[in-house]
Amino acid sequence: MAATTWMATYQQTTDAEFRAWGSATKAGLAAAGFVQTSDTGQIDWTTVLAPTVATTAQGYEIWSLNDAAQSTCPIFFKIEYGSGSTTPSARPNIWITVGTGSNGSGTINGVTILSRTAFNTSTNGVAGETPNWACCHDASGAFWFALAPVNSSAPGGFFGIFRWAEDDDTVGTRGVTVIHQTTTGSTIITTHYRRALASTLSGRGGWSYPFSQTSATLAQGLTLPVFYDYGQDADALRPMMGLFGHNSGDFQQGAIIPITAYGATRNFIRIPGSGSGSPVGTDQAQSSAAKALFVYE
Repeated sequence: MAATTWMATYQQTTDAEFRAWGSATKAGLAAAGFVQTSDTGQIDWTTVLAPTVATTAQGYEIWSLNDAAQSTCPIFFKIEYGSGSTTPSARPNIWITVGTGSNGSGTINGVTILSRTAFNTSTNGVAGETPNWACCHDASGAFWFALAPVNSSAPGGFFGIFRWAEDDDTVGTRGVTVIHQTTTGSTIITTHYRRALASTLSGRGGWSYPFSQTSATLAQGLTLPVFYDYGQDADALRPMMGLFGHNSGDFQQGAIIPITAYGATRNFIRIPGSGSGSPVGTDQAQSSAAKALFVYE
């Protein structure tokens, strides 16, 4: 598997513009290692027309994970491409649905982990190209992508699937945590899928760390603290090897940082972000200083 980045312009005033950013997204997901299924009826980027009605999808793709755990703990997701609210030609939008299966004709079935939800579509697109990132990392069980927003050069939509680690720090099949950014672009929603119970547990906030500072570094000498994030299993917390939390003052946006954990040194990235920064884990119990590092190699 791999990490990849690509550039795209998020406007859709013409059919060509809509096809350009949509097909670039498809190519980026494939380059990272996500696998498109053979479901019938998937979007054709050579013929699809740009949306002319607000909050309307023009088509979909079905993707799956492709790691060793997929045969036992399968994960599929549906991505729909279309328009945001009020101004269809100016507001690109995508929706995500996640489950444990696909019916072969575009419907996510099995256990629904994440119901259909939209990414950030709160403002209009911009003319310039913006960066996008994606990574499938089998060794840590992390699969994620971040699409540039419609209003700045940073993720307007973050989506990640993180398999839980076992007690021996290997990737397991007990369950996964799905993390996605909301339509406001400032809040993360986390959903834990517990495979043995075929159940989910969802809540606002992606990572919770008790930071009282929003910009000052927490460095102790040459050491910067990072924090594991955990999936909520039925009987224990399960660590996610592809995600670490950190204080906003400790790592610059866009920085790639080697971190040694779970017996291996891997590269992690602090995704640039608009507004309050890279995808944040904010709710009543969390600090806006809580940012995240995602495995990226």
